[in-house]
Amino acid sequence: MKNSGHCLHPIFLRRSVEESLQRLNLKTLDIVYIHNPYEAQGPFNTDAVFYDRLQQAFETMEQLVSENKIRAYGVATYSSLRVKPTEQKMHLNIQRVEKLAQKVAGKSHNMKFVQVPVNVMMPEAFVEPWQVMEDSEGVARNKILVGCLSDMELNLVTSQPLL
Repeated sequence: MKNSGHCLHPIFLRRSVEESLQRLNLKTLDIVYIHNPYEAQGPFNTDAVFYDRLQQAFETMEQLVSENKIRAYGVATYSSLRVKPTEQKMHLNIQRVEKLAQKVAGKSHNMKFVQVPVNVMMPEAFVEPWQVMEDSEGVARNKILVGCLSDMELNLVTSQPLL
């Protein structure tokens, strides 16, 4: 990707974790976030390329969990989980991301956290039904992000609470 420092490559992710462990003098990190994956990669790639890269990133994270270098991982986003689905190359569906984690490691995957800004000017995670989520019968419904995360047993971590 030209003109971008964003990287999802397994070698980069592994090296980043190893260097963090060394700098912090730790054996294990509690959480590693894949920061703004769709914001940084989605607009410049096809969805097939993006999800292939994200799958490889999840595979790397799962390997790091099995090596006890991290306990869990997640995605930290700024806008992709807060914008309308009609905003092409901006919207990310959290159920699709979680299903990718299941594809990599089954239902007991370690993708446990989602970080998104929540504050008085950015309330979308709690009020806007912009996430399409299929139920067990395959019926799709629009839901708010926190409802989706609850259904998928993922933890919400907020950023920018005071703007």
